[in-house]
Amino acid sequence: MTDETGTILIASLGTTIEPVIAALEMASQEGALSLYLVYGAAIGDQKSVPEELARRVVEQASARGVSVKPFQVRDPQNLEDAVAMCRQAMAEACSSGAQRVILDFTGATKAMSAGMVYAAFGQSWTCEVIFEYGGGLRDDAGRATATAIKRWGNTFVEEQGRQVVESLKRGEFSRALTLSEFLPDTGKLGFLKRSADILQNWDGFHYEQARTSLRQCALQCRDIGGDARYAALAGTITRLNDACGRICSTLKLLRQGKKMNTDKWREDGFEGHFYLLGDVITSARRRVDHNPVDCVLRCYRAVEVATQISELNSGINPWRPDWSKVPETKRAAYLRKLQPQGMPHEISLWNGIELVGLQTTPFNEQFNKDLRAVMESRNLSYLEHGYNKVSSTSAQEMLAKTEGLVTAVISRVAGASNPLKYADELRLES
Repeated sequence: MTDETGTILIASLGTTIEPVIAALEMASQEGALSLYLVYGAAIGDQKSVPEELARRVVEQASARGVSVKPFQVRDPQNLEDAVAMCRQAMAEACSSGAQRVILDFTGATKAMSAGMVYAAFGQSWTCEVIFEYGGGLRDDAGRATATAIKRWGNTFVEEQGRQVVESLKRGEFSRALTLSEFLPDTGKLGFLKRSADILQNWDGFHYEQARTSLRQCALQCRDIGGDARYAALAGTITRLNDACGRICSTLKLLRQGKKMNTDKWREDGFEGHFYLLGDVITSARRRVDHNPVDCVLRCYRAVEVATQISELNSGINPWRPDWSKVPETKRAAYLRKLQPQGMPHEISLWNGIELVGLQTTPFNEQFNKDLRAVMESRNLSYLEHGYNKVSSTSAQEMLAKTEGLVTAVISRVAGASNPLKYADELRLES
């Protein structure tokens, strides 16, 4: 049996045993080995009975101290049968603890060879995977008389890496992370592996979890950027790394909630809060088509964050407002709008908008109409208080309104620039 440092050779058997024996001899010289032999049932009046050929392979393998486990394909000309049996062999190889698996697809039918390669790319490998083919001279009947074995050690991981990149491009960060689990930890594929983890965390607003890996990956970006396959991803990692420190510093302040000092926020949290706002917007953009409900939730959140920035900039903590900081005339006007509920202990989105309008200049009717549309779309969705579905078209409409609302709110903040530039900066390109 194979131990944790051993190799499993999964080989397909055709009408002659020579290719399998050649592969067996080569692999057995490299350390502990087990053979998983995949062969088909007899086809018609086939003279070389597969069971007899398999028995001869077992004999020669045993003479070399190699154990053999047979896997017979019911119909060797049926691709689905071949794939199913190859998957079974590969699943058992994965669970065996082998450090390396060699996939020799030299012998058997074309359906079986294709089935082995196809099944390999669908397997979640936990070890090194090597593809192998034994070519060479053949007799008049097409049987191998001399075998020259060729190996491809990077085929699987390169294909796995390609699928990770494609998943990242589609915004499928969870799938990309799963696919990247078995990539190597070093080199460009190691960079890709860490990047998948970073983008999965970033997409979920887990900035602190992404921060350590961001620093490591950012150091590689200059070299990685020269590779066209990873240039866009390297650019994303660089931009996120530049923003992450400011975001984390702001979050540390914001999580103080009612105890937060607004003067400290203006000193250390101002720009980081704009990055947080931009990230909510770009997160909504990513979800317009594939998750419209999440998109409108983030639209609502973006307007709320923009309103909180405006409030904090005026010295008001939205989680524990000190109303003495608001001039008496404006406070009286605000109270008249809020009656009969009185001055709030915490400021909601609508009340926050009213306060910003009183402290600066009132928002126009179109602004209020768009705000009500975004709030209603969010509130009546089935992830909030209602049961409405949200179409991609509706989500796109709410996103456009949101970007206008956010820009209008932030325009009231002294020293602020266009908030949408932060969303553009934090786009997740791969």
